Amino acid sequence: MPSLLALALKSYHDHNCRQIFLWQPNRLFTRTLLLTEMHVRLLHCDRSGAYKTTPINIHDDPCTFVRLLLGLSSTEERVLGLDTNIQWTVKSGKKVAGTISTLSPAGKRVKYKLDMRDPYFATQLVRGRGTVCWSARDRSGRHILIKDAWRTDPQVPEYTFLERAKGLEGVVQQLAYEGSLRKTKDLRPDCFNFEDDDFYNRTLSRVTMVRCGASLCQFKSQRQAIAALRDAIQGHFNLLKAGVLHRDVSMGNVLFGEDGASVGNRGVIIDLDMAIMAKGLTAGIITELPAGTRLYQSICVLDYDRGLVPVPHDYLDDLESFFYVLCHLLHGYEGVDSPVDGAFEGSAALARWEHMANLVASSMKREYIEFGGLAVNPPPLFWSSTCIRLCDEFRQYLLPLVNSKIKLRVTRDDVERDALARDLHRGFQTHYTDIIGLFDTALEDLRKPGGEDPRVLPIRGSSTPLPSELSYGSSETSSSSGFSVSASSSRKRSAGDIEDAEASPKKRQRSGS
Repeated sequence: MPSLLALALKSYHDHNCRQIFLWQPNRLFTRTLLLTEMHVRLLHCDRSGAYKTTPINIHDDPCTFVRLLLGLSSTEERVLGLDTNIQWTVKSGKKVAGTISTLSPAGKRVKYKLDMRDPYFATQLVRGRGTVCWSARDRSGRHILIKDAWRTDPQVPEYTFLERAKGLEGVVQQLAYEGSLRKTKDLRPDCFNFEDDDFYNRTLSRVTMVRCGASLCQFKSQRQAIAALRDAIQGHFNLLKAGVLHRDVSMGNVLFGEDGASVGNRGVIIDLDMAIMAKGLTAGIITELPAGTRLYQSICVLDYDRGLVPVPHDYLDDLESFFYVLCHLLHGYEGVDSPVDGAFEGSAALARWEHMANLVASSMKREYIEFGGLAVNPPPLFWSSTCIRLCDEFRQYLLPLVNSKIKLRVTRDDVERDALARDLHRGFQTHYTDIIGLFDTALEDLRKPGGEDPRVLPIRGSSTPLPSELSYGSSETSSSSGFSVSASSSRKRSAGDIEDAEASPKKRQRSGS
């Protein structure tokens, strides 16, 4: 049947379009033909999705068919949908060098050389943000990162938040930006229905930033990981004081600072795509899909639609997300460059948080925080007693704060709820300084001789184990405990803008992308 053939061709072309965007990261759009023995349709794909023309009978209208073929055979990169600001030097069919043209910090157009050892990172999604990060060097040889992303019209551009972050420790630093390079609505014909509920115009921006170090999951020592996480929390605090709430704390959004970085810049928080101008200490009420990366979303963010009183996403939700980043480290890695096999499988804690339905994952997290999840789910022995103690103290500190937020959600009286929220948020500076203090104490202990030594299995005898053994010891090795992570380092997001349906599971199920 022709209709079935057309469907098969469409699926084939969808796959090919995805591959084109993946392997040609400077592509703005693709155009191809859906062709049967009788009809042809032009298929256009960009970051807002795809559209196709009505069928054209190639026998009744051969001239249009020929024009389509000639257009798709053009030798002009711009006509074919390529961003001509990126140019490649090709030898023997292989890219050996490349350049990217953008604005310098002085506002002048400049051409940077791409670092061909690691020239770019590109998201695998077609419809959506379409983030591409270009690794380059300036004329002095300094590493820089140039980030391309397509935002929807209602979204505040990331460069707006980065402008506020200038000079802040623990936050990625912006050097320059181009705010509007291309709009997807300009790639569609005038007859296109721009009011369609499925169409979201997207605008391409290009931001040049200082390049930070590796992701947190690539730690080389326990002390390095804890120091980076500590400074990222400080950076989050600095952002909040500048009027910006991050809302997407995750493993992948914490990077190490440059080698030899001073206290405050050993870890850097990046990716302000999901940030929002804070209303005091909060964002707005969650009315649609929540922002953030699924694995690290707070209890209240996960069960936002349970029917309780809606409350804003606030800094406490992000602090809770930092706790889950620490948990990911402890449960997901059994050594340097050694993700644990199976941490995201079966009944492991991380698996429940990642794969269960929102309400179930929320309940699992609350159970973990309320009943001491480390004692029930001991991390691999690689992690020292100091790191286990830090995680447990962080958990105990969060418990009353989490319960206070839950109390807000069950308080129906507006006046009483507002008073409770003011009382809770009154201690926001203390909340940050106390948590950072826990990390500082842990770092002091890790510096001591043997501070990073692996834990030792408690001797099993007739005597009852001490509480400290239950909290900080491990009853099994990581290989037998079933906790593991498919080292996929950064678990990334779930919501907001519509993303490609084929993207599941997402780069760690990120909301609001």
